[in-house]
Amino acid sequence: MPNGHGFSYPYGFSMVVHPILALAIGAGAGKWWGWLLTGVAAALLVAFAWEAASRSEYEKIRANDPSTTRYSWVVNWLLFFAFPALMVTLWGVAANLRR
Repeated sequence: MPNGHGFSYPYGFSMVVHPILALAIGAGAGKWWGWLLTGVAAALLVAFAWEAASRSEYEKIRANDPSTTRYSWVVNWLLFFAFPALMVTLWGVAANLRR
């Protein structure tokens, strides 16, 4: 039975992890661990895009929160999670190739 509160996207994750990851990649540019962190950002990109495309995950949330639409689910995961991960990944690759 729904508790009256809708699903809450973990926006704090995106606002904290992506900037920290970007700073760490910049500090490690040209080093092996800079590439490792760029790989972590790429893995996050894949995971968030997978979550956005996942019909089963959406259906689980929809069962508890009928106000969630497929459109809002996909847009939120792509815009607030996958897009920043894409930017950090591209920036990390560029930073590592420059040095």
